[in-house]
Amino acid sequence: MCGMKKGLDKKSIYNRRILVTAAALTMQFCVGILYFWSLLSEAVQIEFGLLQSSANLVQPLMMFGFVFGNLIGGYAQDKTNPRLIAFIGALMCSGGITLTFFVPIIGLEAAWLIFVTFGIAGLGCGAVYASIVSLLQKWYPNRRGLASGMSAAAFVATAIPLSPLLNWAVSAGAAASQIFLVYGLLTLGINLVCCIFIRPPKTENASAEITAATQTAGCQTKAATTLQAIDCHPAATISPAADHTTPITNLKPIQALGMITFWNIFIFILLFNSVFNVLMPTMFAFGGGYPAGFGEYSGRGLSGTQLATLLALVAVFNLSGRLIMGFVSDKIGRQMSLIIIACLTGLGAFGLIWAQGVLFIAMVLIIAFAFGGGAAMFPPMIIEFAGKKYAATIFGMVLLPLGISSIVFVAIHNALYSRTGGYTATMALVAAVNIVPFVLMLLYKKFVAFDNEKIGNKRKNDK
Repeated sequence: MCGMKKGLDKKSIYNRRILVTAAALTMQFCVGILYFWSLLSEAVQIEFGLLQSSANLVQPLMMFGFVFGNLIGGYAQDKTNPRLIAFIGALMCSGGITLTFFVPIIGLEAAWLIFVTFGIAGLGCGAVYASIVSLLQKWYPNRRGLASGMSAAAFVATAIPLSPLLNWAVSAGAAASQIFLVYGLLTLGINLVCCIFIRPPKTENASAEITAATQTAGCQTKAATTLQAIDCHPAATISPAADHTTPITNLKPIQALGMITFWNIFIFILLFNSVFNVLMPTMFAFGGGYPAGFGEYSGRGLSGTQLATLLALVAVFNLSGRLIMGFVSDKIGRQMSLIIIACLTGLGAFGLIWAQGVLFIAMVLIIAFAFGGGAAMFPPMIIEFAGKKYAATIFGMVLLPLGISSIVFVAIHNALYSRTGGYTATMALVAAVNIVPFVLMLLYKKFVAFDNEKIGNKRKNDK
């Protein structure tokens, strides 16, 4: 009887993880609204009376809210629980999008309110993202890279079905404000249901329990599902080439700020994301969608339909990068994975200086894959560097440069565009900037070793 009860307990743990994972990934899917702004940018400019330069700043501002939401949500989750933070974040995200419906009703003079509503949505989006990423790291303790990849992939998967739907809706004459209302209310209902199932493992040290339970429940069946297959090999089978560093200790956020490894990751994110952050809000104009205002088109020869298809493909490649590089990083290590990703980003940015037509599409997709792969690296890197206890807060801190990058580099692009009427100067700048992340990752292990020695010496002195 005891053996049977134990087996049932293991199966229950496994089934609970599947349910939590499904709910968590559905929430990520619903709040993944950062990546389809390009499709609605022109419609918003017309309906809300925004200049193109102002419209270009809406997505970066939302990204800025997103990273602050990650920081605040991560800290709050460390103090409370992921369900509460996911619930509050979902209300803010869907609520902010829904409120955007009322901006043109107030009048064109109130168009600036879209920055407020999208800022609120960004904060909520970040809070949900922080709680879900941290939650899945706990449910997949031996496959953190893949868990992070699944979470990040669900976040960008939104654009795959929405790109053709939004393109059709805009072509059919639907107002952007109406789209915001429908999307906001629909995702609000879905997210509130999903919150019911969001819960962490019951015990603080649940790694061994989860691993044993999932291997017993999932690997003895003849046809294992994808999630079952994740745990069909013990952690010891992970390649020794992987640079899974033992956490220095459970660093507090203030202690992390004193570590050179933290600043290595911080600066990497700041500069590495410059290419994608400039590309996303300007893709339709860059690819050939809008007049430059200098008597000719400044884009690269793509039609509106081709650009809508490209945006859907960007989501696919972004998603693929998160899943593939998350899995690969569990095998070859985060450092080597980020070196590869930095090279791909630099190649894509360099190619976009001149690329036209099909080559333009290829370069954009390379950048999307690399950006997605980078997003899967950082949550497990933080745990491996600083430990699990304050990982959600430190992850929020290290994401701050993502928001800074989005604002700064889009502002720089707007300035360069006003002078040159094109995108060549911007791409040349971000291609050059991406040399720095490559060098930082080459030095990553040396920085980790330095911090480990620093902590070791401090412990000796304390004794």
